[in-house]
Amino acid sequence: MQHAADPHLSTLCAEQAQLIKRLQDEKQLLVSHSMGHQPQGRSMPAMQLLLAQPTMAWSGPS
Repeated sequence: MQHAADPHLSTLCAEQAQLIKRLQDEKQLLVSHSMGHQPQGRSMPAMQLLLAQPTMAWSGPS
């Protein structure tokens, strides 16, 4: 397992890390935005599911 030895792999990891950070930032933005706009105090399962998806996709084999 020599991750550092492969420059392509480390570039891939860096891009992935950037992508994850951007997703988390956008997710945070959406969450804080939807807090003030909850229809009839009801939670939005579809939105929650959508927000949970991207981060789950990255937790696969690294």
